Amino acid sequence: MKIDSFEADRAPGHAYQTMNLAGIFVREKGLFMFPQNRGRFYHDGRFRTLRDVVNSYNDRFGLGLTEQEKDDLVEYLKSL
Repeated sequence: MKIDSFEADRAPGHAYQTMNLAGIFVREKGLFMFPQNRGRFYHDGRFRTLRDVVNSYNDRFGLGLTEQEKDDLVEYLKSL
């Protein structure tokens, strides 16, 4: 997988890093992202919904998820 500039240039030391579950706190408080992205998803708030995140990963990795599988995954993520 190739990391694009949008991701790499925003990470400390230009190395891609992702949030752990503590990222929920960061998302809700709007830390490390533009204020207008507060409450949004991904490490920098680029996605408005969890479904947008799932769609991005499905497209990027060619997962071939069905609509039902996407719905199930979103519901699972919300349960964490």
